[in-house]
Amino acid sequence: MENKKGKLGSRLAGSEAFLSVAASLICIVIGLLLGLVVLAIINAEHAFGDGLLVILKSGFKSPRNMGTVLANAAPLIMTGLSVGFAFKTGLFNIGAAGQYTLGAFGALYCAIVLQWPWYLCLLAAMLFGAIWGALPGIFKAYLNINEVITAIMFNWIGLYMVNDIMYGKGKSPMYDLASTKTYSLRKAAPQAMIPSLGMSELFGKLQSVTIAIFIAIFFAIVVYIILNKTAFGYELRACGFNKNAARYAGINEKRNIILAMMISGALAGADLSVVTLETTLAGREKGYGNYNTSPQLLDALRAVGVNFVSLATERALDKGYDGLDITASELTSRSMGYAGVYPDGVNTGAAMLNVGGVQVAVLAYAYGLSDEGRERTKGDSRGVVALMETQRVTRDIAQARVDGANIVVVLPHWGTKNRAQTPDTVHAMAERMAQAGADVILGAHPNVVQGVERISTVRSDGLTYETVVCYSLGCLLTDARDSENTAGMAVRLEMTYDPAVRRVWPGALEVTPLYIARQREDSGIVYRVVNAQDEQALEKLTLSEQAAAAQAAERVKNATQEE
Repeated sequence: MENKKGKLGSRLAGSEAFLSVAASLICIVIGLLLGLVVLAIINAEHAFGDGLLVILKSGFKSPRNMGTVLANAAPLIMTGLSVGFAFKTGLFNIGAAGQYTLGAFGALYCAIVLQWPWYLCLLAAMLFGAIWGALPGIFKAYLNINEVITAIMFNWIGLYMVNDIMYGKGKSPMYDLASTKTYSLRKAAPQAMIPSLGMSELFGKLQSVTIAIFIAIFFAIVVYIILNKTAFGYELRACGFNKNAARYAGINEKRNIILAMMISGALAGADLSVVTLETTLAGREKGYGNYNTSPQLLDALRAVGVNFVSLATERALDKGYDGLDITASELTSRSMGYAGVYPDGVNTGAAMLNVGGVQVAVLAYAYGLSDEGRERTKGDSRGVVALMETQRVTRDIAQARVDGANIVVVLPHWGTKNRAQTPDTVHAMAERMAQAGADVILGAHPNVVQGVERISTVRSDGLTYETVVCYSLGCLLTDARDSENTAGMAVRLEMTYDPAVRRVWPGALEVTPLYIARQREDSGIVYRVVNAQDEQALEKLTLSEQAAAAQAAERVKNATQEE
C-alpha cells in the first residue's frame, strides 16, 4: 500500500497540472512576502497586523467584499488568458491592455450607440480585441518585428485613439458632458448589462456581480481545450516551440502567429487524419535504421495534424513485443490513436472514435510479418498483429457496425512492393470489405501510388452502398530514391452521415501529389515532403528536384483517374 501511495504521489508531483498550480501558488506566496518586506520597511510596527492580514482578510470579510473580488476577477482572468494563450504559442503578448481598451470601446459603442444586447456587445468586444491583437501578429509574421515592441506601441495608440473617439470634442454620442465620462451603461443601455441571475442578491446586493465570472471560466476551459486537445492548438504550440521545425513539418507559421495573436486579442471540424507507420519507435537502444525510427517522427506527424496511425504492417514486430509496446506508448503519450495491433493479444475489435458526433470505426490489417518479426516472436505467438484473413476482416467490420459505428474505415497493408498495377487478389479483398460494410479503404505497402476506385455493393440490408478505395497512397517519407518511390499522395475525403436514415455518403476525393525531396545541408541529409504542385515550395528545390517533383505529380495524376 505504501509503495502504491508513493508511486501515486510521484506521478502527481511530476504532472504538468501539479507543477503549474504549484508554480502559481509559489508566485503568490513570494509576492505576499515581498509585499510584507516593503510594508516592514515603511512601517515595521503595523506591517503584519494592519498590513498583510488586512490584505488577506478583506476579500472575505463580507458578502459584498467577496462579490467585489469576483467582479474584478472576470476581466483579470480574460486578460490573463490573453497573455497566457500567446505565451503558450511562443509569443509575448504585452499588448493585452490595448486589446482590452479596444474591446471595451467596441462593447460600449455597440451598447450605447447601436443599442445591442449584452451578448452581441461581448462578441463585438472580442472582435475589436482580435483585430487589435492581429496587428502585432502581422508585423511579427511578415516583417519579423518583435511583438513586444509593436504591442507596447499599440497599447498607447489604442488608448489615445479610443479617448479621442469617445470624447469627440464633446460631441460624441457616447460622451456625457455633465459627468465628463461616457454615459452610464445602466441608464443609457440597460439591455447591454450582463445579467446577474441572482448573483447580486447573493453578494450583498452588489450590482457589479454578474455571470461574467462564469463566462471567464468558460473561456478558460475553451482555451485549454484548443491548446491541448486539438490539432490546431498543436500547430500553434509547435510554432511557439520552434517555428523552423514547424515550417519543416508543413505548418504555416506566419498564419499561426497571426491567429495566435488574434485569438489572444479576442479572447477549429470534424477531422480524422491517418497514416500507416511502417517502422517501430523502439528507442535508440534498439538501433535506429532497419525499420526503427526516432519517436520525434511522431512530433512532426502530430504537428501537421495527423492524429491516428495504423501499426498493422509486416514490420510491426521487427523489434519484438517490447518494441511494439514502446511504439504504442510513444503514440499514447502524444494522444495519437492507433489500430491494427493488440498489445495484450486480445482482439478488441475496431478503434472507435467520436468525430464531430459521428462514430467512426478504424480497422487495420497486415498481409503478414517479416522474417525478423516472425523469428523474434515465434510467428507472433501472442497474436497481437491483426492479419488480413477474409473471415476475420468481414467479422470485425460487421461487429463494428453492431457496436454503433456510423462510418467504417479500413487500413489494409497489402499488395506487392514497387508494383503500380493493383493485383486481382487485392481487388477481390476490397470487394469483400466493401460488401461487409467498409465505407473507406486506404491501402499501403506497395511504396508506389496506385489507383482509386468507388465500389458499389449491395449489403445485407438489401441497399446499395458506395465505398471509396485508394489501393496505395505511395510513400509519405522514405530514403528510397527511385522515382516511383519518391511520389506519394495525400487524400482528403468528406463523408456526409444522415442520422435519420443512418447512412453515409462519400463526397469528392481531393488528391494532393507529394514529392519526397532529399537535400544535403550542413547538418547532414535532410528529407522534406512537399506538395508537388505548390510553386512556392518547389522554388526552394534544385532544378533536378523540381523536375523530379513534376514527374511525381504526373505519376499521381495518372494513377488516380478513378477506375
